Amino acid sequence: MKDILARYARSDEGKVIIDVYTDRPEDLYNDFDKRAPYMKKDLEPEFVDYLIGCAREIGSHPFMIRVNLPAQPSEEAASRIKTSIPSYFTYLRQVEEGDMRKVLRTSATLLIIGLAILVVSIWAHQRFLPPESLPGRVMAEGLTVAAWVSLWEALATFLIQWPPHNKELKLYNRLGEAPVEFQHLT
Repeated sequence: MKDILARYARSDEGKVIIDVYTDRPEDLYNDFDKRAPYMKKDLEPEFVDYLIGCAREIGSHPFMIRVNLPAQPSEEAASRIKTSIPSYFTYLRQVEEGDMRKVLRTSATLLIIGLAILVVSIWAHQRFLPPESLPGRVMAEGLTVAAWVSLWEALATFLIQWPPHNKELKLYNRLGEAPVEFQHLT
């Protein structure tokens, strides 16, 4: 990890600096439709991927984003960049939260189905308890297996899918809260 962090500059406060070099502030944005009556600009996907990759490399160390430009950006451009980066990562965080809710709903649905099948299985075991009812016992055992499969799938869905979403959520939070500064290249 030390070797990776050695590739980054540090601020006076000890924060790791994610340096971004661009010729113009507009290069950080992706234009969706220049003919629309309004301009909806999102961050350039390569820029976003670069920031996410750097933040993953940096790990839990505090960091900041430094935008390096050949000329000092206008007040409006600087303000826009300082607003748009947190705004974009807030958007990604909200998308990730939606994905996490889907995982939770899927897991809860599987849990409810599994418990319902388990109740039917217990009832079937009591109803078809006599050994002479082979088809009934097969049905009861099949229901038991189906119930445990559904319960296991509910647990596995939550335990396997939740942590990566949670990790992304934390990453987007960190990127959205990172200070953004500018440096004029001479």
